[in-house]
Amino acid sequence: TTAASSRTQPTGGGTPDATTAPSENSTLLTTPNDGALSFDGSKDVQPGHSPLRSCGNIPVLITLVLLALLKSVIEGLSSSAPTVSRYYFGWGVHASGMYLALLASFVLPTNFVVAYIGRRADDRELILVSLVAMFVGILGFLVYSEDGDDYSETRFILFGLVTFVACNALEGPTMGLLSKTIPKSLARGILNAGLLATEAGTLGRVIGDFWLSRSTFKGLDKMINGTFEPMCLMVGLTICATLWKFSDLQPRFDLEDDDD
Repeated sequence: TTAASSRTQPTGGGTPDATTAPSENSTLLTTPNDGALSFDGSKDVQPGHSPLRSCGNIPVLITLVLLALLKSVIEGLSSSAPTVSRYYFGWGVHASGMYLALLASFVLPTNFVVAYIGRRADDRELILVSLVAMFVGILGFLVYSEDGDDYSETRFILFGLVTFVACNALEGPTMGLLSKTIPKSLARGILNAGLLATEAGTLGRVIGDFWLSRSTFKGLDKMINGTFEPMCLMVGLTICATLWKFSDLQPRFDLEDDDD
């Protein structure tokens, strides 16, 4: 009894409430944080910070493919327009320049319309609509006869304009979705989102020039189909991939790669 009472008595004139046993607050203060040592001596590891996890980010991969695709279509359309118009319609330099100026005049209005609609629709919905419009525009731009006699100027101008506007409309929601889904592991350092988007656009231009250069070896009458048939196939496959992963093309805040 005497020993038990001596363990409960305060020493040094302290109050009876001050005991030597550790409290719950002191235990919480010593709880290990990111990278700290736990009570058993092992180091806690926060999951989800591996850079390899970014490689499986479906929205990021699809948006990079979309950027490469739209740049390849724009490159093929703008680079082939002067030669195609001279071959089929006998246009001169001034007529071809006016056609390209007409296409360029729709860039700002298209971006304003996309920004207005983007307040009421998801990025993935705008992406899907733009892809379908691009697919229809390329289908109408192709030549379906051997000699090309039924290929009219109205068809060339109209479907070329639809394709160009669809490509520009696709770029806005694609970049918006990329900015919302890019993990923080790709937001710093040299290999970041800006570099990836730039390189994806550069790759798309290379692809467009490749198909255009390849088609010229078969003759000018094969330039349109040789350039835009592979692009039409790529757009169709991209539409299928977008529909397949449509539910994943949105920000996932519960899986956000946060290093804080």
